[in-house]
Amino acid sequence: MGQKANINGLHLSKNKDWNSVWYLDKTDYSGLLMDDYKIYKYYFYNQSHNKNLLKIRIYRFTRNLLIFLVFSHELKKSLKDLKQIELKPKDLNIKNLFVISHRASVTESLSEVTYLAQKVAYLIEKRVSFRSYTIKTILEKVYSLPNVKGVGILCSGRLNDVDMAKTDSLSKGSIPFQSLNINLNYGFATANTTKGLIGIKVWIYYKK
Repeated sequence: MGQKANINGLHLSKNKDWNSVWYLDKTDYSGLLMDDYKIYKYYFYNQSHNKNLLKIRIYRFTRNLLIFLVFSHELKKSLKDLKQIELKPKDLNIKNLFVISHRASVTESLSEVTYLAQKVAYLIEKRVSFRSYTIKTILEKVYSLPNVKGVGILCSGRLNDVDMAKTDSLSKGSIPFQSLNINLNYGFATANTTKGLIGIKVWIYYKK
């Protein structure tokens, strides 16, 4: 049933870490949880650079809050613009907030499930066929990375403007969903087309 849900939660105790790391008193839990939600909403949904944002890591210390942002190599911003991103967001209204940004290399971007899901969603929105040479080439590039053993993409919706929704998939290599002792990552993106929304699920199986 690994392909039916977000499998990252199943692998947390094995080979994955939480996106938010902090240990505080129970009385402060609800307020800090809402702060984390505001941070994710601000960077993933309300910013112009969210298409190139791969991951967010939140670290809370005694009095300070550190946000670590990772962008793909396609982020067309200079070093000055990245420093502007690292300024404290006024809309969040959170004290002692520090932001650090990092632009990933081409190899790092290709090995991220978020990048692959966003890339496929962008191409589908541009009316590129799911089984086109372009998407298959990206799949081959990801599979050719030295730390990747398998990659799979699953799309659900009215693909290629058909009248009835269907599910189609592309895969390369092996993707064992049954085992928990492997390094398997999951990502999701949504393509907004004229025929409705299309969901894209991506799995990448890494070498240990």
